[in-house]
Amino acid sequence: MDVDFDKGLRHCDGNRQIYQAVLQQYQQQYAQGLSFEQLSADSHEASIRELHTLKGLSATIGADELSALAKQLQLDWPTLSPPQQRERLDIINQMLARVIAYVNEWR
Repeated sequence: MDVDFDKGLRHCDGNRQIYQAVLQQYQQQYAQGLSFEQLSADSHEASIRELHTLKGLSATIGADELSALAKQLQLDWPTLSPPQQRERLDIINQMLARVIAYVNEWR
């Protein structure tokens, strides 16, 4: 499973209304995925910060596998070539699309 909704709900102290608001914000923020063009145009620090945000928010909603991938890319980003960055980001975006689909079904 790509999203452990029970775990995400626990992160929100069992408050379903808060969790739904967090999921809605997550959907809005990541509906289009992460743009390689934007990340590669940003400084390494800004790119790493964006990946860190994805990692944290994904963990909060219960998308642990996506969170782990974002964490690894965050750590590796400065050492990867642009083609490697794009390839890894494509994998994250595919998983992100699945997570968004699960969120849409759950809500």
